[in-house]
Amino acid sequence: MENQRGLFIDFVILSIALGANIIALFYQFYFNELPCPLCLLQRVGLFFIAFGALMNLRLGKQFKYDFIIIISSLYSLTVAMRQVFLHIIPGDSGYGSKFLSLHFYTWNDIISFLFIILISISPMFKNINLESLLSKMLLSIKKITNLFFVLFLTLLVFNIILVYLECGFNQCPDNPVNYKY
Repeated sequence: MENQRGLFIDFVILSIALGANIIALFYQFYFNELPCPLCLLQRVGLFFIAFGALMNLRLGKQFKYDFIIIISSLYSLTVAMRQVFLHIIPGDSGYGSKFLSLHFYTWNDIISFLFIILISISPMFKNINLESLLSKMLLSIKKITNLFFVLFLTLLVFNIILVYLECGFNQCPDNPVNYKY
């Protein structure tokens, strides 16, 4: 099926977007680093990016889902750039700890920009058959997509619960130090 071709890039985007969220959650629990409001907005952007890639995988490659990825990447890039500009002053140590020598908001800028480039060049990868790559690992697009769908929903619900525990129905604090509930 033609609309099933070129899904390799969507698979990569979905893996990175969900992986970034898992790493952020690990830091949130292991290092007790609660996300600031801008961090939470960046997670929203990553979820919409993952949603667009997931829909491409589930329903076949379509422009409207690529458009969701591009718009969400621009949104996430803008929010992360705002946070970079807040901490660009010399002597400012930034917000939160670093992952591989960069703050999470800097990583978000990098991967959001990468997603825009990947979607832009994805027609170059339309001949990579994801189904044959996955079959070598005894998987199918349907199985891997269902697994990603469950992971996506689990992470989404988990994040919603954590935001409620951190902020309730009020505005989140700029520099959170503990959960509200």
